[in-house]
Amino acid sequence: RELGLTAVTVARGGWVRAIQISSGETTWEVLTGDEEARAMQFSPDGRVLAVGGGIGEADIRLLDAATGRELNRRTGHGSW
Repeated sequence: RELGLTAVTVARGGWVRAIQISSGETTWEVLTGDEEARAMQFSPDGRVLAVGGGIGEADIRLLDAATGRELNRRTGHGSW
């Protein structure tokens, strides 16, 4: 029985990828910035993925979890 489960991964260079667990195929991938994402969190309903950047990039991007499309961006501080 197909469960439709997806894993979300981050990679160097700012890439975030959604991978279909049963097939191993990439569902979507998106470049979220110049640095790797340091934190991710799904909304309670699983429809939105919040992705936080690294030390030099303080933005939080809100992505559509099904497509990877950026829905909104929250800009953080610019320095320590």
